[in-house]
Amino acid sequence: MITQPIINIQPIFTPILVTLNPGDMNGNPLSHKGEEFLYVVEGELTVWMEEEEYVLMPKDCIHFDSTVQHYWFNRTDSVVKFLCISTNPKLSS
Repeated sequence: MITQPIINIQPIFTPILVTLNPGDMNGNPLSHKGEEFLYVVEGELTVWMEEEEYVLMPKDCIHFDSTVQHYWFNRTDSVVKFLCISTNPKLSS
């Protein structure tokens, strides 16, 4: 069993699998340095960016500058799962 990383590196991006429950529409728009890539695994994801909304289905993706105000919602009665990959601007420059 490996208990220590084989190579000690700081990744320039962070992948997170996000699960939104049915009707999960709480939260506030946010912005931060870097970029984001979203890939829908399951369900119907609504992405809001600067007054525009995009509806993404499974296998759809979107990439954007995360300094733009953005947020995501689940406006359906089914679970939504998506992969969110964010860059770490301190390490990618």
